[in-house]
Amino acid sequence: MQRGEPPFAGLWSLPGGRVLPGEDARAAVARETFEETSITVAAGEELGKTNVAAYAITTFLARPIDPAAVAQAGTDAVAARWVAWSELAQYPLTPGLAELLAHVSR
Repeated sequence: MQRGEPPFAGLWSLPGGRVLPGEDARAAVARETFEETSITVAAGEELGKTNVAAYAITTFLARPIDPAAVAQAGTDAVAARWVAWSELAQYPLTPGLAELLAHVSR
């Protein structure tokens, strides 16, 4: 999804956001992904943790419930789409995302 709000407005990133009080992290992944892309996912394996500015970020692998679902931008996204691994270099990505995705693709 292409971010519409700071930080990193205009850059492409993974869906994400805050975990609400009392919410499980995997439930937050599913909620945020749906809010930002209209795609329903099942969150699985934790891939890693990092800090960006004042935020602690945990990344999870998530799989779409319907792989044929069409992504649509919502909430703070200005665009959303499926992108093939071979096309990633064409997108200006948020800092560290290319390295994370390279690790996941192995």
